[in-house]
Amino acid sequence: MDKGKILVVDDNEQNIELLQGFLEAKDYEILTAYDGAEAIEQITKNDPDLVLLDVIMPGMDGFEVCRKIKFQMNLDFLPVIMVTALNGREEKIKGLEVGADDFISKPLDWTELTVRIKSLLRLKRTHDQLRLNLARLDYQLDLARSIQMGLMGSQCRNDAAEVFYHPVEKVGGDLYEFVKVDEDKCGVLIADCSGYGVPAALMMASVKIVFMGLDKKNTSPSMVLNNLNTEIMNLFSSKLEGLFITAIYMVVDFKNKCISWSNAGHPYPILFQNGGGSYMTPGDMPLGILEKLNYQTHRIPFNEGSLLMLYTDGLAEYFEKGAQMLPENLFPKILSKLGRTSVQERSSFYKGLEADMENFSDDICYIAIRLGD
Repeated sequence: MDKGKILVVDDNEQNIELLQGFLEAKDYEILTAYDGAEAIEQITKNDPDLVLLDVIMPGMDGFEVCRKIKFQMNLDFLPVIMVTALNGREEKIKGLEVGADDFISKPLDWTELTVRIKSLLRLKRTHDQLRLNLARLDYQLDLARSIQMGLMGSQCRNDAAEVFYHPVEKVGGDLYEFVKVDEDKCGVLIADCSGYGVPAALMMASVKIVFMGLDKKNTSPSMVLNNLNTEIMNLFSSKLEGLFITAIYMVVDFKNKCISWSNAGHPYPILFQNGGGSYMTPGDMPLGILEKLNYQTHRIPFNEGSLLMLYTDGLAEYFEKGAQMLPENLFPKILSKLGRTSVQERSSFYKGLEADMENFSDDICYIAIRLGD
């Protein structure tokens, strides 16, 4: 087993030879440097696992070398033991301020030195393994994100939909889907699993699979949600453990200019027409709570040129996160403004959301459907 690579830094050749002989006898690979500049070069070229760093050296002293290692070299984690003949409290505080991980005093106690080296190398190996595991996890989450984005809906009839979707983590619990019911009708699903991250994403993937397997051509929106709830309860049974799903399924009939929908505990859609907007109420209980639910189908006509908005609660939370400093009813005002803007203006709004992703506290999905010209 590779015990580790140690860089010994000291301007005294005898000290280096003494340390090198002792550590090589214990099967460590040894690098040497006689001043600060050479130490920095060795670290850059040879990637040691630990540095034994003498404090008192001409030119760049050990404190300055340590500061460069810890704060300027952009290294992941390189333990530094400062070797010093200084026993004062101020020197140790200074060493801690520049990032030293441990100290050992001259004259050296070889047993103490061995124990301190072993301890920091164990910490280094643990840190490196954790970093490797996190890199693997990050890669897997990136892949999962790509897969999840591929699961999202394609487009509504005649590219009538504008969609903004952003999970607060790599993957999320919001879902949208468009389905072709017939030549004149487009089915729209928007859903939000409680929570976020991997559990919510796995739940949403399951909902997507179940939803795509349901009959939607000869079934009302309420029956689609009833069937979806039944399948979810059968699939997960008691495994939901407090998770639930809010959802809306609607059918937009472009020929007869009518929307039929059913709402399972989801934020109300808004229909903008005739110069104003109105919430499409009511709503029923979320999916995944009770086995037998009786969702209702509601209908509303629309005019040519109307705009339909659907969204998850993350969008409202984003705008109302500073509610104590913002005007009352800010979110409805923003939606009302969006309902009167052009496609280009709404595109600028989406770009603004993308630029401010770091301030999202929940997954966000927003859909605007243009209902005719």
